[in-house]
Amino acid sequence: MYPSVEEALNELKIAEKLNPGPWIKHSENVGLAARNIAHCIPGMNEEKAYVVGLLHDIGRRVGIVNIPKHVYEGYKYCMKKNWDEPARVCMTHSYVFMKDEFNFKPNTLEEFEIKNNLMKYDTADDYDRLIQMCDSLATDYGFVILEKRFVDVTRRYGIMEDYIKGWDVVFKIKEDFENRMGCSIYDVLPNIGITTLLSPKPWTPPAEKKPAIKLETERLILRNYTLEDFDALFEIMSDPETMQHYPSPFDEERTKGWITWNLENYEKYGFGLWAVVLKETGEFIGDCGITIQNIDGQMLPEIGYHINKKHWRKGYAKEAARAVRDWVFTYTDYKEIYSYMKYTNIGSYSTALANGMKKVKEYPDPKNIISYAYSITKEEWEKL
Repeated sequence: MYPSVEEALNELKIAEKLNPGPWIKHSENVGLAARNIAHCIPGMNEEKAYVVGLLHDIGRRVGIVNIPKHVYEGYKYCMKKNWDEPARVCMTHSYVFMKDEFNFKPNTLEEFEIKNNLMKYDTADDYDRLIQMCDSLATDYGFVILEKRFVDVTRRYGIMEDYIKGWDVVFKIKEDFENRMGCSIYDVLPNIGITTLLSPKPWTPPAEKKPAIKLETERLILRNYTLEDFDALFEIMSDPETMQHYPSPFDEERTKGWITWNLENYEKYGFGLWAVVLKETGEFIGDCGITIQNIDGQMLPEIGYHINKKHWRKGYAKEAARAVRDWVFTYTDYKEIYSYMKYTNIGSYSTALANGMKKVKEYPDPKNIISYAYSITKEEWEKL
């Protein structure tokens, strides 16, 4: 299943607002090249070719990301809309060797999922191969011969392992399609002789501050704190029952300091405790994230969480902490993460256990009398 051409073009317009850049025009040109070539090949659906070409890079709507990230995000986005055919092309277009692409153990969640799906698809079909080729024919400024496109990509990213072997695969795809067309693929790509001679400077993304984090789960959004969160946070931090495992509830000054501390952590580390809001209503219900904490004399990455007591026993802490755990092991270099709590805090260590952590330490703590420390390693997480 795939959307209409109108729907696909509208998706690109939305994506351009989220992450503007030359990838939009590149996607449009990939779609046009795929349509024109498919038109000349008996048995191929030129509308389908156009649509999957338009959407092959739709994962870049999430931001300036690497190849595995945009591949996986595009696949997820299309599958969420039940567009299984564009989802497949999102997954296959960057991997001309298909299932043989990953002859190593994946290092990230995205690589793990990509490998699993490429194994499922096994071999490339005509539309996979068409977009793999058109991805190398189209730039943001038009169409170019394959050799020119390979040079452009190398100027941006450098020579990567197996690049030359990948080019050989694309040339074989070109030869096969040309035999079926009865002409050169270049014959159906407008102005290719002119645009091939152009040599614009490689595009570089604008320098900007560290982006705000936004994590999503089935029911929650985790986002950066703002000063406007003070009232909702103060309701939580000033409540004696919620803060029973702290030395005392927070006053207004300490609550403001809590927000400021996390804003500073975002700039210093790229993470901190994030505001947790309900996806359905936008209501602020607490915070969850990762901070650097002193755990028995060592400064270690620690997942913490606070949820408004009105929303206890609904699984929100577990859901938020799980999202943070996955984010840490996917986007940071930490090999182990922790949660620690006062020995009486049954809710906190129950959440830690539910997210795959195990108790690794029990130690005297002036703040807590006795503290428990739980942890999970990246290796353990990968086996969950």
